[in-house]
Amino acid sequence: MSKYGFQTKLFAAYSVFIALLIFISFYTFYWFQSKSMEKTAVDNQSQLTVKTSEQVDALIREMDKISLQIVYNPLLTQMIEDAFHDKDRSGNYFEQHLDIGRQARDILASINGPNLTVSRISLFNSYGDYLSSGTIPENEDVIRKRLQSEVFQTDYNHMKEYEGRVFLSLPHDDYWSGESDKLFSLIREFRNVYDSYGMIEVQQPYSLLAKTLNMENLPDTEVLLLNEKGETVYGNTDLMLNTAELTEKTDEAKAVDDVYFKLEPSNGMSDQLVTFRELSNINWMIYLITDENKLLEPIRSLGKLLIFLSLGLFFSALFVVFIITRQLTLPLKKLRNSVRSVSINNLSIDLGKDAGHNELILLNRAFYKMFERLRMSVDQVIEAKSAEADARFHALQSQMNPHFLYNVLSVISAAGQQAGVTKVMELCHKLSMMLRYITSYKSGNVTIQDECEYAELYLELMKERYEDYFEYDLVIDEAVKHVEVPRLILQPLIENCFHHAFQSVSPPWKIRVQIGQAPEPANQWVMRIEDNGSGFDAVVLKRLLAQTNQLDKGFSAQTDDGTASGVGLTNTIVRLKLLYADKAIVAIEPRSPQGTIVTIGGALDDSCHDRRRRNAYYEKHQDDDRGNT
Repeated sequence: MSKYGFQTKLFAAYSVFIALLIFISFYTFYWFQSKSMEKTAVDNQSQLTVKTSEQVDALIREMDKISLQIVYNPLLTQMIEDAFHDKDRSGNYFEQHLDIGRQARDILASINGPNLTVSRISLFNSYGDYLSSGTIPENEDVIRKRLQSEVFQTDYNHMKEYEGRVFLSLPHDDYWSGESDKLFSLIREFRNVYDSYGMIEVQQPYSLLAKTLNMENLPDTEVLLLNEKGETVYGNTDLMLNTAELTEKTDEAKAVDDVYFKLEPSNGMSDQLVTFRELSNINWMIYLITDENKLLEPIRSLGKLLIFLSLGLFFSALFVVFIITRQLTLPLKKLRNSVRSVSINNLSIDLGKDAGHNELILLNRAFYKMFERLRMSVDQVIEAKSAEADARFHALQSQMNPHFLYNVLSVISAAGQQAGVTKVMELCHKLSMMLRYITSYKSGNVTIQDECEYAELYLELMKERYEDYFEYDLVIDEAVKHVEVPRLILQPLIENCFHHAFQSVSPPWKIRVQIGQAPEPANQWVMRIEDNGSGFDAVVLKRLLAQTNQLDKGFSAQTDDGTASGVGLTNTIVRLKLLYADKAIVAIEPRSPQGTIVTIGGALDDSCHDRRRRNAYYEKHQDDDRGNT
């Protein structure tokens, strides 16, 4: 019996169903919402990246626009060429030719405009000629020292490698004035197809670039600007980032047309969401980096809210389910408590006066009718089966109860004594003992020793009759002598040898009986009867085995034509089946070189020798009786 009641099981089943329903519903909602919110957050950061890159692009575009106006101004181009071809290299060409220098500054100022789009415009070449215009002051000594240094020559040669293309420098100190304020420069080269005449350098304060990239309103967002070599142009991040890893991740994302990627935790940092965009004018890359935990904080807040809502809904549903299941199972509990009082002596159900449920009233009526029929059936079955089992069991033995022979044997024995024929007295005595053994009803069972003594009386009588034509041997194990077995199971098998096995065989006839414990299966006794007779005919043996198999369906010792078969093999098998049920041993096999071996047996324990076991086995096999041999 389960230790959980019906209400508990019903409550548990509904609870599990509701829990799964709530979990699946809320999880699905959370999954879709989280994906939508995550996509929105990524899109917002991507749009911010685009906007920021466009601002940087606009700043660089203004600087490049001015450099292009200078490059394509014919007067300035001519002045730079004249300075390059000047044979006098004793000083600055524009200082030596003040009119040309003043005219060049006026042109530069007009290009820069009244609003001073850039902070400084400088023109210079590798010979030390220099000219500038703008709001940032300059120092001639610093300029002269700069133009004569090896560092300048190295930088100048590096700028020439761009061959007229725009070059953006990293943030640097103002090497024209020696001030500490940072600047960043855009540089173009004056050149024709064959020669390079000089450089144009357009400068802006680094603070202007930093102001463009600064995310004061987004404290959790950090900005990183890298040039084409992966060098940091601007970065307000405290993260220990590997620029090579950034470049690699960027290439992987660009390969699948993504504009973002995630950096796995390293160096103590958590997951980082990185959006990127390449500047349109130059091969610089701008990155916006945000801690994913902070970016997705609204999603986690939504998850916590959904958890609290789901728990609240779940416990509310549990309470409702408990009330419903309690109301549903209350009538059944009353019915169960009433059914528990039902017994074989009390086949009725009392639901009490408050049984106001129509279902219970109908069930009560149905149970009452069923119990009435059950009571009648039980009484009939108990009486009929008990009587029938006893009648069948004793009827099988009573087939061999010739009481009328007692007086006849007494008369013959007295006549033999008067005539002085002791042999007649002995034979009558043995036959009388056999008849008394057969007709005794003191007990349904006997010991194996008693059964062997009776069988030995029969063998001795047969020996007296056939004399030297018959030999027998009876061996019994001491361990099984006191085991109880059904009466008359051995002698009928020995008698069959004379009635059937020895009819067509010339003497001497031999019978060997061995009784002991069975090796397999254990805890069973066996009787083995061997003869040297003609053996079973194949057809007869087949029919006998078929009838033996049918004994599980009926126990009548009847032949095919319906007449009693007498005390025979089938009679013995029937009684073994009745007493031992599935523990009965029955085997029939040929003996080499001729004859038959019949083996019977049963359990050694006494628990199988009671009427209840016999009745139960009979009730299990109550089909139509079949004929036996």
